[in-house]
Amino acid sequence: MRVLGYTLFAVGVLAAAVFAAPEKPFWGPFLLCAAFAAVGALMIRYVMSMRGSEESRGSFSLSAEEILTLIGDIGVGNDTLLRTMGERSTAELKGLIEEHQKKVNAFVESRDFLRERVGVRIASEIFSSFSRGERYLARAWSALVDGYPEEMQECLIISGKEFSRTDELLRDIFDDR
Repeated sequence: MRVLGYTLFAVGVLAAAVFAAPEKPFWGPFLLCAAFAAVGALMIRYVMSMRGSEESRGSFSLSAEEILTLIGDIGVGNDTLLRTMGERSTAELKGLIEEHQKKVNAFVESRDFLRERVGVRIASEIFSSFSRGERYLARAWSALVDGYPEEMQECLIISGKEFSRTDELLRDIFDDR
């Protein structure tokens, strides 16, 4: 269907250009060719949207339990970083934050699935809180690398609060369903 869409679009645009080129354009054939091009464009768009839906359902069709476990792990990881930051070297903390970021990225990858599952409004509320937590986690990493442990601690505290808020939102949503 995708190939047919591209073919209709290309042939329609080229043929429409041919019929529109003369000094006195042939409007009837031009409009017919333009219609073919439009149908081709719609077919391409439809195929692309179906592919996007399949991809979002594909590898990240997480259950509610898996999503809750993932956000719980993110919160625990954040708390562990905060609790043990005084006992670890900068290199160890950097490695822990980078490992922690992998879980954060896995949660981010579930956004399309979550949006389909709970709707756009609720998903945007979830990811609004989550993205603030993610942003402060990145700031904590920057503060660590730049040698500002107090700022790192402040950022981890804020990050932890935002991840906890995300966890609460998800638990409220999945408990209601």
